[in-house]
Amino acid sequence: MRNDLILLLLTAGAVVGVGWYLTKKGGTVVTAGNKNGSPDNTWSSEITNNALPGQSGWGWSYYSDGVAIGPDGTYYKNGVPVWRP
Repeated sequence: MRNDLILLLLTAGAVVGVGWYLTKKGGTVVTAGNKNGSPDNTWSSEITNNALPGQSGWGWSYYSDGVAIGPDGTYYKNGVPVWRP
């Protein structure tokens, strides 16, 4: 039990130290929905796809940041494939 507490305290200290170091150096932590450290909310949202079975858009998902996901799971960014399953 005592070793677990020591390990927990060391880990917490390391996390605080890294955060302090990044802040001191002027670094910015970038999270999802926060492009380049900007404080505004820049989340992407899904665009409704009303295509019916048999139509060319059926099975596709479109997003406001230029991402599209094909029926086979391939990810596209501005029309260029960037990842395939």
